[in-house]
Amino acid sequence: MNSTLFSALMLCCLTGYLLSGLLYLVEVFLNRKKVATVRRSLLFAAALLHLGGMIAYDRHAHSLFAGADGTALFFGWAMAVGLMIFERRPGRTMVGVFGVPVVFLISLYAFGC
Repeated sequence: MNSTLFSALMLCCLTGYLLSGLLYLVEVFLNRKKVATVRRSLLFAAALLHLGGMIAYDRHAHSLFAGADGTALFFGWAMAVGLMIFERRPGRTMVGVFGVPVVFLISLYAFGC
C-alpha cells in the first residue's frame, strides 16, 4: 500500500475541490464570468488527482469497493466527472454551486476513513 502517494494526491484533490467550490460562489454570486475558465480547469485537475488517488488506493489488498471509504471515493469522483459533463452546456453553473461542496464532503469522508 502506497499510503503516502494516496495521501498526497487526495490532499491536493481536496484543495482543488475546495478552491473550485469557492470560485463557483464567486462566479455566481459576484457575477464574475472571468473565473469560469479557471474554475473549470481547477475542477478538471482535481478530478484527475482524484483518479490518481483511486489508482493509488490499496487498502490491505482489497478492491476499491470492499469498504465504505473506497465506495465513497469512487462515488465522489463519478459525481465530479458527471458534474463536468453536465456543465458543458451554458447556463448550468448553479448545479456546480451545490454539487462541488457535496463532492468535497464525500471525498473528505473517503480520505478520513
